Amino acid sequence: MLPRMMDDAFAAYGRHSPASDPGPFADRLPDRATGDPATLCRLVQNLLLHDWGGRRLYGRPPPGLDFSARTTAPAAERLQRILAADPRPLDAPRPPFERSVGTCRDFALLLACFCRQAGRAARLRCGFADYLSPGRREDHWICEIAAPESGGWRRADAQFDPAHCAAYAVDFDPSDLPAGRFLAADEAWRAWRAGEAPAERFGHGDEGRGSWFLFVNLARDRLALADRLTSPWDRWREVEAADRTLSAPQIEAADRWAATAIEAPEQAPEPGPPPWSSATPRRR
Repeated sequence: MLPRMMDDAFAAYGRHSPASDPGPFADRLPDRATGDPATLCRLVQNLLLHDWGGRRLYGRPPPGLDFSARTTAPAAERLQRILAADPRPLDAPRPPFERSVGTCRDFALLLACFCRQAGRAARLRCGFADYLSPGRREDHWICEIAAPESGGWRRADAQFDPAHCAAYAVDFDPSDLPAGRFLAADEAWRAWRAGEAPAERFGHGDEGRGSWFLFVNLARDRLALADRLTSPWDRWREVEAADRTLSAPQIEAADRWAATAIEAPEQAPEPGPPPWSSATPRRR
C-alpha cells in the first residue's frame, strides 16, 4: 500500500493542467490502456523533431524548415499543428522533417499529456543530464511518470530516439533513466552545495553556467512542479554576464527550496519574479 502522500501526489499529477490538456483532440490520443512509457515515448518521437538535433541527426533538412521556435506550446496547440499538417492517426509513421519542431520541454510535455490521458500520473522536471556533453551536466527537461509498483517516479526522456541514442552513445533505456543520469534542479543544487560537483559543471552550453544557472533551473523546476511550464525565468538569455551572480539571500532561498519536498502542484509556491523581470529594473 502506497503511503498516503504518494497516493495524493499521483492523484494530483494524474489530472491535466492547462498545458497538458489535449482539449478537442483528446479522442485522437492513444487508447487509455496504452500507458506503457516506452510505447508513449516512441509515439512522441514520431510527432516531434528536436530543434537542435533535428538539424544534425536525420540528414539534410529541406530548405525553409523553421528550427527557430523555442516557445513551449500547450499540448492542445501542438496537436492542432500536428494534425493540421498531417490528419492521419497520431501513430501513423511521420518522416523526421514532417514532424513538429520543438525543444526537450515540448517532448516532456507531450509525453506527460499522453500519460495523463492514459490514466498514469506524470509531471515535468527541469534539471541537468550527464549524457548530452562529456564531463558536463547540461540543462534539460524530462518527464517523471508514476511508478506505483516502486512507490516513486520513473524518469523518461522522450527526446532520445534511436538517432539521438546513437549520436550521444546512450546505452540505456531513455524511457527508464538510470539513477543519476538526470538530476532534477533541486538534486543538482544540493550536490553543488554539498561539494559533490563544481557549479561550472552545470549549465546550458556556453550560454550560461555555474551557480547562477543552477538557481535559474531550480526556480523553473519549482514552477514545473506547480504545473507552470513557462515563466519569466525562461528569459535568462537576456541577462548580461555582469548580472549573473547570486546574492546571499538568493542562496539562502534556494537552499530552502531545494530542501523542501513537493508532491503536489499546490505544494509548490511560485519562487517569485526573477531579478531581471519587468517588475525589477535590471542593474546597468
